[in-house]
Amino acid sequence: EGQVYVSPLTRARQTLELVEESGRKLNPAEVIEDLREIDLYEWEGMLKQDIKDQFPEVYQKWRGNDAKEFKLDSGPYPIRELWARAEKVWTYLMKQALSDSEDDSSDSQGEPAKRSPTALLTAHNGVHQAMLCTAIGMNEDCFRKFEFPNCGMAEIIWVPGEPMARQWRWIYPTESSWHVVNAEDANEEMQIADQDACEGAGSGDAAKSRRKSESDGNLAIDSDAL
Repeated sequence: EGQVYVSPLTRARQTLELVEESGRKLNPAEVIEDLREIDLYEWEGMLKQDIKDQFPEVYQKWRGNDAKEFKLDSGPYPIRELWARAEKVWTYLMKQALSDSEDDSSDSQGEPAKRSPTALLTAHNGVHQAMLCTAIGMNEDCFRKFEFPNCGMAEIIWVPGEPMARQWRWIYPTESSWHVVNAEDANEEMQIADQDACEGAGSGDAAKSRRKSESDGNLAIDSDAL
């Protein structure tokens, strides 16, 4: 059993309800405001075609390759903000995990406890991309290169106190092998992501099979289903 965290948006909560209806018993979920989807300010509530018509140049930047520099006319840099929120959530989760591990540091005989804290996050494609990428040391330039399809799920193993995750893998829709993470691998991971993006990552088996990972104190990230 592990802690469950969820976006404040209705569709993410509905995903958890569907999981529970399938017979999975989950602990009560804690809502984390920063797990909401990317903030697009004046674009929110608009149809895609209307955005294209009213903000053609800005929309091209939104769909372009320089994610970090995407800026709305009102001033915000939404993808920078998304990455900052992901880092904030990770900081909170690491504190929670360290607190849990201190509480369970020994059993009644004083022996070290063997429990590994596990958490499930249910949120959205954009914020999950940011969560995954910040966990493996990749910046905003990898936005859209690790997209989560509906119901997409990845597992990340990050030992509290370490600077980045040790391993990660895709669980759904196609389970991959584990990919070991270290700082030297970040450039290689970005190259793989670039190649997958060119080939249509998330749809082809060849692209999915290259996204691999593994480790100790798991965190599963579950994308929204609706």
